[in-house]
Formats: sequence, C-alpha cells, structure tokens
Amino acid sequence: MPPQLAPILFLHVPFFRRLRVFSLSVSGVGAVGMAQGGSTFFQLTRPKAKQTADIVPRKSRKPPPIKLAWQTLDLSTSGLPSLLSLFLLLFPLLLSPLLQIDFVHLRIFLSRHLSIFGEANKDNTPVHSPDESGSEASPGHGDRRNRPVSPTAQLVAGQIQFNSAPPEPLQRNPTKPPSHEALDPAVTHSAKMGLFSRKEKAPKASGKPSINTSNVSIASGASSIKSPPPRSTTMNRSSGTSTTPGTPLTPFSPTSIPKVDLPRPPDPQLDPAGYLRSLGAVRERSKIVTDKAIRNELKHFDVDMRKFPDVVTFVSQIIKRDYDAPYNSIPSHGRHQHFCVGGRDRIAQLLSTFPEDVDNSEKCRRMIDLFLVSVLLDAGAGTKWSYKSTENGRIYRRSEGIAVASLEMFKSGLFSSDSRNKFQVDKEGLRNLTVERVAAGLQSKPGNEMAGIEGRTQLLQRLANALTEKREYFGDSGRPGHMVDYLLSHPSTQASSMPIVILPTLWNLLMNGLMPIWPASRTSINGVSLGDAWPCQSMPQPPQSPTTSQFSPFPPSAQNSTAAWESILPFHKLTQWLCYSLMQPMQSLLRIHFAGVELLTGLPEYRNGGLFIDLGVLTLKADDSERGLEHYDEHCRRTNVKPVEVAPMFEPSDDVIVEWRGVTVGFLDRLCAEVNKHMKNDLKGNQLTLAQILEAGSWKGGREMAEFSRPNTKEPPILIDSDGTVF
Repeated sequence: MPPQLAPILFLHVPFFRRLRVFSLSVSGVGAVGMAQGGSTFFQLTRPKAKQTADIVPRKSRKPPPIKLAWQTLDLSTSGLPSLLSLFLLLFPLLLSPLLQIDFVHLRIFLSRHLSIFGEANKDNTPVHSPDESGSEASPGHGDRRNRPVSPTAQLVAGQIQFNSAPPEPLQRNPTKPPSHEALDPAVTHSAKMGLFSRKEKAPKASGKPSINTSNVSIASGASSIKSPPPRSTTMNRSSGTSTTPGTPLTPFSPTSIPKVDLPRPPDPQLDPAGYLRSLGAVRERSKIVTDKAIRNELKHFDVDMRKFPDVVTFVSQIIKRDYDAPYNSIPSHGRHQHFCVGGRDRIAQLLSTFPEDVDNSEKCRRMIDLFLVSVLLDAGAGTKWSYKSTENGRIYRRSEGIAVASLEMFKSGLFSSDSRNKFQVDKEGLRNLTVERVAAGLQSKPGNEMAGIEGRTQLLQRLANALTEKREYFGDSGRPGHMVDYLLSHPSTQASSMPIVILPTLWNLLMNGLMPIWPASRTSINGVSLGDAWPCQSMPQPPQSPTTSQFSPFPPSAQNSTAAWESILPFHKLTQWLCYSLMQPMQSLLRIHFAGVELLTGLPEYRNGGLFIDLGVLTLKADDSERGLEHYDEHCRRTNVKPVEVAPMFEPSDDVIVEWRGVTVGFLDRLCAEVNKHMKNDLKGNQLTLAQILEAGSWKGGREMAEFSRPNTKEPPILIDSDGTVF
C-alpha cells in the first residue's frame, strides 16, 4: 500500500448489530470497528510505529476480551458473521497494492451514492457544530490530524459525523483520472492523498510566541504548492500595539509599532465616488448583502446557515493538516507564495543574481515591478492552458503557472525598454507589448489557449498610460517600483525610529495611480471610474422616476430617499490583491511597517466564493441556474469548447456574480472569527489573521473542493465569462 494513503473503508453490516469494539493490527495497519444503531463503522488507519489505533469504547464498562495471537478482539458475537466481516475488512486492503485503490474517494463515493450512513441516525438526532472552546476530541482520542475525514465532516461527541456530501457535477467522466494543478511530480502528490491526510509539516517554531507575534514562512501548503523550509518572520495584527509582518524574502525581528490614527473614508453624501473607491466601503457595503444572506433574503441564492459549521470544520482541518499548532508558520496571503511552486523560492534565487552594487532600494523597486505585472496578469487562465518552464521544463497551471510565466517574461526583459537593465518594468516596455508577444510569453497558442489573452494585453498597455500620466507616483521613468519612493516621502509616513506607512496611503496610490487601467465600460459616478464596483439588486435601490401616467402635483420628498450610489457594491479585488502582494517586498527588503492592514477584506473571487457553494451554504436558485446553463451552452458553441463538467456561467457584471461576491466578503469575515474560535485551544492565545485564513484555509479549500467536486476541469461551481481583468 502506498505509504501516503491512510484509507478509510465503511462497510454496512446490518446483521452485525451487537458488535462493541475491536482492534486489529495486521502488517502495521490498524483497524477500528464500532457499532451504532444497526450499522457498523470500520476505519482503517496507519498508526504510528509500535502503536495501535486509538479506541474509545461507547460505554465505560469494558466487554470481556477474547485473546487472539496478534491482538485483543472484543466481540459480543462470534462465528461466521465475525469471520465474514473480518474478511470483508481485510480483502480490499490486501488488494490495494495491486489495484492502487484510493480509499478516500471510495469512502466518499459510498457515502454519497449508497447512503450507508442513513441508518446510523434513524432517531433524527441533531448534528451539532463543534463547541466554542475549539476542542476537537475528548481525552484519549489521540491526534485526529492523522486521520482522513470527509470534507463535510462534523465533530459530535468526539466522533466524526457526516451530514451531507458535496454536490455532484452535472456531468462527469468517471474514467478520466483528475489531472493536477502543476504537473511537477513534486507538487502533484496531494491528489494521491485524502483531503485531510497529513502532509509533511513545517517545522515547529522555536520558543513560545507572544500573543501578538506570529512567525511566518514561505510554506504555503496549497494543494499544488510545496514550499521551501520556513523562515521565522512576523505578522501584522492591527494599526497599533502590534507586531509588523515580514516575508520569506528577508525575515526580520518583531517590533512593536505605536498606535497610528487612520484617516476616515470620504463622506458618501458629499463625495460618493470617493467613498465607493475607498477600502472601508468594501466591508461596509458588503455587510448589507451579508445580513440579507443570514436571513435567507438574497435575490439569487438560497442560504443554509446550518451548513456554515461544515465550512468552519473543513477549513480548520485543512489548516491542521498542513501546519503545526499554534500555526505561527502560516504566511500572509500574497503573490510571493505562487512564485515558490514546486519547492523553489524563485524570488530569493532572483535576488541572489543581482550584482552587489544593486542596493535594497533598487531590489525592492524591481520586485514591485515584477509583482504588479504578475498580479495584473493573474486572472483565471482557463482549463486548457498550461505553462512549460523554460528553466526546468516542468509544466504548471493556473495561478502558479501565470506566476512562473510572468517571472520568466520579466527575466527575459519583455517589460523593459532599458537594454542596460532588463530586470524592470517601465512605461515604454509595456507600450511596446502586443497580443502576439504576450501570447508567446505565456505560451498561449491553439490547443493551449489562455482565456482573456487580449484583455490581459490591453490591461498592460493601459498600465503604460497610467505610468506615464501619474509621474508623482511612478517617477519620470514610469516604473511601478518608484511607488516605494513616494510612500517613504509621504507626509503621513512616520520615520522616527522605523518607517511606518499607513495602508490608506498605499491604497490611494494604487486606486489613483492605476485608475487609467480600468475599462471605460466600468461603473462611474460624475465621470469618475469606480473600478471593480457594480450595481447590485440586493443593495438599497433608488426610487423609480415617475412616469407621465403617474404624475402628481405633490412630488415625493427627497429626504431619506435612497441615493443612486447606494445601489453600487464595491470590491476592488485586484487592488486588494496588489496590497497583500506589494507589501511583502517592502516589508522584507526595506523594513517598512504598515499600519491598518486589518482594513483589507477577504478577496471576493471564485475560489473563496466557491467554497461556500460546494459545501452547501449557498445554492443558486433554479431560474438563475437555468439561465447560467444557457449562457454556458452558448459559450461552448461560440468558443468551440466541448463541455465536460457543465456549470452555470455568467458575465462578471451579472447580478448573480455581484451578489455572490458581496456575500463572500462577509462570509470570509465570519469564517475567520469562527475558525479562530474553533481552534482556540491549539492557537494558545494567538489569533489567525484574515490574510492567514485566506492563505492556509479558504482559498486553498475552495481549490481543493473544486478539484474533488469537478476533477476533470477543477473549475468553480459557477463559471465566469471573464475578460481577464477582474478574476
């Protein structure tokens, strides 16, 4: 049996009703059996060396044992049923080396299609969520991190209960094995493992961390990312009395920063466009949609908040699978982790190649150049596209593939107009880009098409215009990296003992400096483009203008009426992703500290949002689902794509997508709080930040649920007909 498999097999044995507990050890493989109602639950695990599987008896009274040569067998029945049960238990195990049976998927298949758990809860006993203390098991249960569990498992009285299974794709080819995010052997091992099989963990941090300190590493632990050994750094918590974050590039010691007053967003009554473009508006406006979701009053989705504990348990188990308590090694969400796919810290390698006369300021400018272009290119690549590295010949897909591709394009000088320095991005280099050059750099060609290649090229060309127009931010040479010079010289930056930049300064720089890159079709108020902000039917709606047939000599009062701007829901996902990513090189190379990072929200994109759909919290309503399927059918005909796993598809501006993204922002805040509560005992006084939850839990969990639910395409449950500029 492959050593990475810790299989679980469930057998339904109705006649085996009075089985109490048995433990059997054969060839290093432990077996646990326990009766409940009229069903029998068998669990096969691979215990630690010289240990047998943990056993928790149902009753304190110990049944009389029957001694066997190899172990103790406690049975209240005997004879043929017992021998038959043991045979059925061991037979698949003996064949597994020959057949390469994936017991995890077999168990989930049985639980989904044969309903073998239904009789275990005939009395309709309610399934409870984990207790608020965050404890997962009663004393004596052992460390359940080494036991694979269902993605929809809940903990009830110390036992695993299954109350629902992920939804089936509308169309599936079961004979085709799932491919993996990156075809690098070093990064595809996760698909051979159960969702919660324990991966190689990052080393435990030395010493006991303080409450406000969190050690960060580059080990992202994503399903298709295996990162280098961790390096101890620190994570920012809030704008005051907190420690500042480092990154894996160059760690530095935790330093307390003084409390910093943050500016308030503009008054929406006086400057609605300025308010909707502010970072604070994202969380405030999304709360309106989230509150409606909790009351199940959304326009396009049915909401079942009883399933939310499933999401909490699922995300918590992923974090426990990939990291050691108290989880100080979880890095902040950012683009840098994607550059380390396959276990290579490509950024550190790139930095090491620069000459000695290149100081840290210039290194930081170059990293900002690279990260900004890479983030702008990082929209959904589609299911067909992959990238073969020109350096090692390995193949990568999706976000990691775009990261590797953009890095190699950067190193080739594609974005630079200076022959003396190809390691930069400047306005002239971007202006010279064509669709053909970008497609060649990304290896997009017939049979390996990247979705939205024209939109990505136009985005970079508009970035050239922004770098030209906004010289106060990007300097005369028009380089994104010059923003660091602007930030350090800004009046709001404190530099008495350390450089402290308030996050709204970086936010305003990105929103104002990158305003020209947004398409003219985006929502605007009084000629001011709002960027990633959209009308939403779940938001307050302005009153309809009266028609001539409804004319009244007494027009309604404008007092307390809903203004037009109130119907708009802002997200600014790409700008937030830039903030998360660009802070890393500035923190590491120049020791810049950022105050106010808690203002950033969870990213409203399809991995985070898909997690809540795949685990049953959100369900698209029938009318919208039918409309989305029609759009998908039309898309397949238009693009000559053969449908494999059918899913509803919508434009980014569709009200379904806008509502989905709005509730995702609020649910991610709720998820962060609930995961911290659920893992309270393991955290030992620490708190996981939202950025850590995004990195280690929700984004990764959304991807893994997509891989499991739709193994052929790994697409989200709702598809987006993207132009490459939003998702």
